[in-house]
Amino acid sequence: MSNGDKTPGSNVVYIDSDIEQEAWLIATFGPQDMWRVESQTWQATPAGDRLEVLEVVRDSGERVSVSFAEAAPDESLTGEGRDRTGEMEELMHRAGEFAESNPPHHPGSLPRFPVPSPSYANAVSVPLPVLAVDDEGHPGLYAPPRQVAIHRDDATLVGVGEFPGFDPDEPGSWPPPRLGDWPPAEIAGMSQIQLQAIIARFSACWSRVLDAWFDGVVVADDVLRADIREGLRRRSMLDLMEMTTYYDRLNPVFAKWLRDMIRQDRGTEGAR
Repeated sequence: MSNGDKTPGSNVVYIDSDIEQEAWLIATFGPQDMWRVESQTWQATPAGDRLEVLEVVRDSGERVSVSFAEAAPDESLTGEGRDRTGEMEELMHRAGEFAESNPPHHPGSLPRFPVPSPSYANAVSVPLPVLAVDDEGHPGLYAPPRQVAIHRDDATLVGVGEFPGFDPDEPGSWPPPRLGDWPPAEIAGMSQIQLQAIIARFSACWSRVLDAWFDGVVVADDVLRADIREGLRRRSMLDLMEMTTYYDRLNPVFAKWLRDMIRQDRGTEGAR
């Protein structure tokens, strides 16, 4: 698929691999015993690109037509593309290990999703909110007191430090503000397989978003806008809404870039 006009834009699900396609289907429709693919066809867009169209039938009888297209010009739709579905979990896992080996470390630290580091080139920052039980025995998530910066290329440690605005020496700084009950209500009763699929699909979308940021993209194409929209939507399911403020605080320039990219008119081409 070309990097320019991607017809019909937001009506298409962009993927990099068949693994990502399966993740999207399970994330969207639930475990595989709740739906089936009744047909698979190929269509060509006016620009000459290929769409894989699946007719999905839910157990309720509802029929949904879904069009998939390549996110990048490779062999994504034949299963040969890059698998990005585990990248975010790997970064979060590394962040947890680095935090544990660089005290002080709270045992309830819960690494969340990365954003570009505002302080280090070619690095991402992973916020570390704290999962703890309050005086009434309710598990909750508390605002991140620390962050971990990781090299984007090889996932090695750049540094571990306080989260912007948190001062451990300031009286009353501990505990940090409670953000809400954990886990988030939207995923509390969800099956593990669907939850993992949502994380996998988010990971793939967010990986492409981070690529665009580090590549210096200033004009978004349909793929980037779709990835930002779905990435933010999936992240809001996996996190408490109150975490959004902390992501924005960690890198305000990136937060503004996200807003600017999805406000742009459709049909423009990504560029530096």
